[in-house]
Amino acid sequence: MAAVLLIFTLTTSCTNEIIVEPDGGEGGIYGEVQASYNIVDFGADSTGVGDSSPAFDSILAAAVGKKQIEVYIPSGRYRISKRVSIDSTLFFGYNFHRGLVIRGAGQDVTELVCDNDDGGLYFKGKTNLLSVTIRDMSIVANREGEGTAIEFNNANPGDHHSRMLQLKNVLIRGEKHSSGYFQNGVMCYNAWYPSFERVEITSRYGANTAGISMGHGIYLEDCYSPLVTNCYIWGKVEYGITYKAILKNPEDGIIDKSYIVGVDHGVYIDLKDFPQWGEPAFRITNSHINYRKNGVFLKGIRQVNISHNLFYCGGNKAGSVYLGNTDPVTDFESRDINCDYATDVIIANNHFTEPASPRRIAIDISERSGYVSISNNQFNFDALCIRNTSTSPSYANANIFGGKPDFRAGNQTVYADSTSTLEIIDY
Repeated sequence: MAAVLLIFTLTTSCTNEIIVEPDGGEGGIYGEVQASYNIVDFGADSTGVGDSSPAFDSILAAAVGKKQIEVYIPSGRYRISKRVSIDSTLFFGYNFHRGLVIRGAGQDVTELVCDNDDGGLYFKGKTNLLSVTIRDMSIVANREGEGTAIEFNNANPGDHHSRMLQLKNVLIRGEKHSSGYFQNGVMCYNAWYPSFERVEITSRYGANTAGISMGHGIYLEDCYSPLVTNCYIWGKVEYGITYKAILKNPEDGIIDKSYIVGVDHGVYIDLKDFPQWGEPAFRITNSHINYRKNGVFLKGIRQVNISHNLFYCGGNKAGSVYLGNTDPVTDFESRDINCDYATDVIIANNHFTEPASPRRIAIDISERSGYVSISNNQFNFDALCIRNTSTSPSYANANIFGGKPDFRAGNQTVYADSTSTLEIIDY
């Protein structure tokens, strides 16, 4: 994906001035050029009846060779019969920075309605000197399981320069809560410093949703140091936020003040496998995670800080003693924080709460992990609080077990320490 450029002119006409450099620049004859476009000036239909895809095509044709581009989509409803593909015709080369802003007038004030099977906006560049900002709009699926709302795939990110993708104040949803949804919200590949601020992504919810689920809310592959803040992902989603390494060695990242609710896997980090260790670090703070299988999954990461979050396992209550649930327990374990391959981890000041399946484990330290500091957390549910199978030391200090109402139902197990390497300092 790609990131930032903040241009907030309210220009409603097209500027096509071209300034040619003496040597022609890297991208052919084009020199330093800027342009602002209003999509209505290119024939877009703001009523949602006509197809606005040709207007996007016209803007992209006009923008070839320009390096700083703003596209404004005024209030209204704009239907597109095909995905808008912004490719290396616009963005390529390594001599000049490029910037693109696509902005609307606000969530549900500007609606981009995707009337096709592929999705909404697709960015495919061939330069790391690129900043893309999408802001102030809703991207709407009017079909079931429709493609991807926003996809960014930069073929060769090279050395980092700018924040390559930035989404701000964007709502991704179906036509209604009971009709239409995207298969994926945001798919981002090979982006430096992607940023998501006030991004809401919803799946179908309510009645008649059996067998319906989004794949990914936000998917980050081979990206560097993502930032997710004040975001909301909810509904039936398999993976809320995924941060994954395939060909490169990504590192760092922050998730803060966000809600990830109704998902199978809340935050799924998969960067390195044993015995490799990734660079530091990752922070998950001040967030709310309601999950079914993994609240936070940590693989191949160190120097992690998970603090001031609320965890509950709303998706798996089979066999809950507190609820008197008689459903057969699942064949999988539900883990709020799954330290699959993680070290130097601080887990502090979190709430782990609500009735749950007896196969729930709040903090699970595997044999490949260790050096986990667990302090000042509150555990209030009817299952296992901390399990440790590592031969490396970890520490538990000043944690609280119980609360009002007391969800433990006499069935809470505090520690399962098979290797006796969990040092309990005070509780």
